[in-house]
Amino acid sequence: MVLLCEFRIFVSVIYERSMDRRQFCKIGALALGALGAGSLKGMANVCVASNDDDTVLTRACRLTVMRRECYEDIQALYLDDPETGPCDTFATGDEWVLEKGECCPKGFCLRAWRSVAAAVNAQSSCVEGVRDVFIVACPDGTRPVVFRVEII
Repeated sequence: MVLLCEFRIFVSVIYERSMDRRQFCKIGALALGALGAGSLKGMANVCVASNDDDTVLTRACRLTVMRRECYEDIQALYLDDPETGPCDTFATGDEWVLEKGECCPKGFCLRAWRSVAAAVNAQSSCVEGVRDVFIVACPDGTRPVVFRVEII
């Protein structure tokens, strides 16, 4: 109960400093997260070893980051921090050679990995007309990363 009272006092002090709503919500969320940080396990959006069947590759491939897009107009409308810029997890030209049966590489974005693994696994289920090179993008609508996938 003491923490909740302290949080309310903190929020009211911040709000009185006449900051815009977006900045207020961002600071309030950070403060609330700091209060509850000890009670939750880490919820990072970065892969660690995973054994889910849908995220294990069924074929070996070479994965290359082709582009990191950034749609600033959409970010300005929908993100709490409209100046986040392009994804900072990857750099253009990053490359991985992945073996059959491999899980998400350490430090790889989980949402991007699921897109890549689904595309690679779907390609392996086709018998005829399997393309050896194709493009996959992560599902981030405001700053997607575009990957070139080459089946090897």
